[in-house]
Order: sequence, then structure tokens, then C-alpha cells
Amino acid sequence: MVDEQAPDFQAELDEALFSLEELIGESPQEALSMFESLPPAVQARPEFQLSKARALQCSDALEEACALCENLLSEAGDTALQADIHHLLGDVLEDLGDSDQANEHFLTVLRLDRATFSKQGHLPESDLIARVRALLDQVVSTLPEAARATVQGAQVELFPSEEDVRTGLDPRAFSALGEEGERRHLKVFSGNLDAEYGDLDELGEFDEHVGLELQHQLADHLGL
Repeated sequence: MVDEQAPDFQAELDEALFSLEELIGESPQEALSMFESLPPAVQARPEFQLSKARALQCSDALEEACALCENLLSEAGDTALQADIHHLLGDVLEDLGDSDQANEHFLTVLRLDRATFSKQGHLPESDLIARVRALLDQVVSTLPEAARATVQGAQVELFPSEEDVRTGLDPRAFSALGEEGERRHLKVFSGNLDAEYGDLDELGEFDEHVGLELQHQLADHLGL
């Protein structure tokens, strides 16, 4: 239980939110029960409301999740939080079969994430791209020869393009493997990797985690 009077209240909030998000993946119904057990003031916080919407989505209560996200958008002032809400709302609308409206929200995510990176990115754009490029080259060098040939000439960009998103790519994807005729081409999106792992740079763990993520991405794309 979160104690609103505790001196380490923020740490308790963070722990409760982490536990709630973990439980959503295991049992969304139990996550909703956990949410209802929290103090009303905690339940009312937008980050917890967003987790509730995610649990509702996972419970197939899509209309309720959609309404909650739309209500949250009218109250959210923080750009990063707005982007998170738009992203979940796009997912829910896709589940409801409204791909056109979902894409509008995903394009908004792309715009907001770009704005957030310009203010909060832990490295300048050119430095980040160069760093991720070096990590990608290291990972590619460990692949079997045939797999290396498939991803030769891979591009490292900051974020997906609007065209990428309009054609169905998640604006927060870490990578994408596309096809042009018989040629396959890989794109890696350093801004999205930075959003996920940038905080670890202070601990000296950014390269390790991004390298592992790139390994997982390539294994998934190439069926390794």
C-alpha cells in the first residue's frame, strides 16, 4: 500500500506503478483490482490512470479504455505523458478496427517524441546516431555470413518517418526490416532506443543494453 505521508512517497509511487505494470502483463484483472486498492489520490494521478487504461485494453474493455484515454488527453499537460496517452489510444483504436484514426494518434506520438528528444535527449542527434551505428556494426559483425549480407547497408535514423508510420510502423519501434523488390533493408531508430535506455548512460550501461536490444531485434527480423 502506498503511504501518502511517507518521506519517500515518490519512491513508493514508482514501486507501485512498476508493480502495477508488471501485473498487467500477467493478469489484467488482478491489475485492475490492485488499482482499486490504491488510495484515491494515487488512483487519480495520470500515470496510474494510464496504467488502468492499459489494463482495460488487456481485459478487452476497449471502449472503456478508449474513453479513459480521451479523458486523460484533456487533462495531460506534460508532453511525454501526452505522447504515451496518444500511443495507447492508437493501440486501442487499432484493436477497435479504426486504423485511420489510430494512425492520426501515432503521427502525433511521432511529433511529440521528436519534440521531447530535442529537449531531453541525453546526446546530440549526430552523436547518438554515431554511437548506435557503432553498436549496430558490432552486433552485425557477430552474425552468420548470410545474415550479415541481409542487413548490409543498414541505416541508423533518429525516428521513423511519417510515411513509415502511415504504412503501419509503430512510431516507437526500435527497428524495421523492409523490402524493395528482392532487396531487404534494415532501419534502426536511435531516438526510440534513447527514450528507452538513455537514463542508463549515467550508470555506464547504455551501450550494454542497447547492444542486447539490437541483438534481439536482429534475431527477430532474421529468424535467428
